[in-house]
Amino acid sequence: MKKIIILLLAIMLCLAGVACGSEAEKADKYCWNCGKGITLYASFCEHCGASVKDNKNEATPTATVVETQKPVETQVPTVEPTATSTVEPTAAPTQKPTATPIQNPTATPAPVFSEGLIYRLNSSKTGYIVEDIGSCNDKTVVLPSQYQNLPVTEIGALAFKDCYSFTEFIIPNSVTIIGNSAFEDCGFTSITIPDSVTSIGTAAFMGCSKLASITIPDSVTSIGNSAFERCSRLTSITLGNSVTGIQSSTFAGCDNLTSITIPDSVISIGDSTFERCSNLTSVTIGNGVTSIGASAFSNCDNLKSITIPNSVTSIGNSAFSSCKFKSITIPDSVISIGDSTFERCSNLTSVTIGNGVTSIGDRTFMRCSNLTSIIIPDSVTSIGEYAFYSCKNLTSVTIGNGVTSMGDFTFSYCYNLTSVTIGNGVTSIGEYAFFECSSLKSVTIGNSVTSIGEYAFFECSSLKSVTIGNSVTSIGDDAFSNCTNLTSITFQGAVEEWNAIKKGSFWNSSTGNYTIYCTDGNITK
Repeated sequence: MKKIIILLLAIMLCLAGVACGSEAEKADKYCWNCGKGITLYASFCEHCGASVKDNKNEATPTATVVETQKPVETQVPTVEPTATSTVEPTAAPTQKPTATPIQNPTATPAPVFSEGLIYRLNSSKTGYIVEDIGSCNDKTVVLPSQYQNLPVTEIGALAFKDCYSFTEFIIPNSVTIIGNSAFEDCGFTSITIPDSVTSIGTAAFMGCSKLASITIPDSVTSIGNSAFERCSRLTSITLGNSVTGIQSSTFAGCDNLTSITIPDSVISIGDSTFERCSNLTSVTIGNGVTSIGASAFSNCDNLKSITIPNSVTSIGNSAFSSCKFKSITIPDSVISIGDSTFERCSNLTSVTIGNGVTSIGDRTFMRCSNLTSIIIPDSVTSIGEYAFYSCKNLTSVTIGNGVTSMGDFTFSYCYNLTSVTIGNGVTSIGEYAFFECSSLKSVTIGNSVTSIGEYAFFECSSLKSVTIGNSVTSIGDDAFSNCTNLTSITFQGAVEEWNAIKKGSFWNSSTGNYTIYCTDGNITK
């Protein structure tokens, strides 16, 4: 009996050895489960308890065992059925399973930010400023919204100046300031300014010659001088409704810009803002604008029409010089027109000056060669030097009673001017005021005029008659010289008063044989 028991124990031990042999003697059993993305994981080995990772991309797939301590690689187990082995229902099949990736349609890849950029903590230590391109050589530069757990709030001055190699720049919504010259002379073709930005610095995008369009969001309240100057391929600009001022040269030299709408929020248009925008054809100025700066639209060679709103009170020097519009209406709200404001507007044929204008500056309409007539309202008190110089097709001028002085060369070389009416408020006619107005036939000088300047009517070869008020006390040198057709001077005073007038040398040289008609007699040359 004892021998039988011993024999049975031996058999049981043998069977136990078969059931729990070494790893080489028994195949591990795997339960396959799919992890995230396209990498497949075996959740556990029923024999040894290890996790298994399938390397899908290998030419001969293997399973990598991922353990807490040390990773081990082993071939994916297979079970070959034999007469002495029984395959459990959960055992691996005879053919190694094919891993099929399960895509997650809602999965969003983590954003990739540009590396190598240089940051600096701002003075308040509340955020970071991007200071320099550093070692970053990305074609598309992507700024993070945070750096070292603080927001990125500013793109610093000169941060990316002369970075011509990258083509796109992505600014996060954390940025509020774009510093001076931050992107000057960069090579990107597009950039989006987020709604978080409130300020764009001086020359921020100056010389970005590949930039084709720009939208400035409503969050931006200020744009610095020359911010987009020389962006030569810029064709489209959208200004947000919070911008209050457009500073000097902001869009100067944007050769391909064709149209611009200035919103009602803008109060002032700075000096040279759109100067040399040679393809600009259409401008809409908002009703909030009160001042148009010097040279604001100077040399916009193709600007053919513009409407100045009633909100504008001042127009700066050369504001529209060398533009191509045919007519202009200056509203009653305008008080002053600066020097050279419309100089060389060679297509200008018609001008309406509002009743609020008090002064017309020097050279204001100089060389407007197609201007045919002008009426200066009574509100105007002074006309500057060269104001209508060389307006070759100007035929008639009416000067209001409010004008007290006419500058030198005011109407010189207006070859087609035939008639001039000088209001009763004028006290002086400047030197060369009507020099070589060769078609001028008659002139009436009001009773308020006290002096007629040198060469005032020199070589007015068609001038036949002049009426001079009795308040004149001096006539300058050569004032009527070479008026070869002059036959009649009507003086509204006595002969004695005429003789008392101080007359310069050669005031009447080379004139015709005229008669001076005084109130009490005549004087013949």
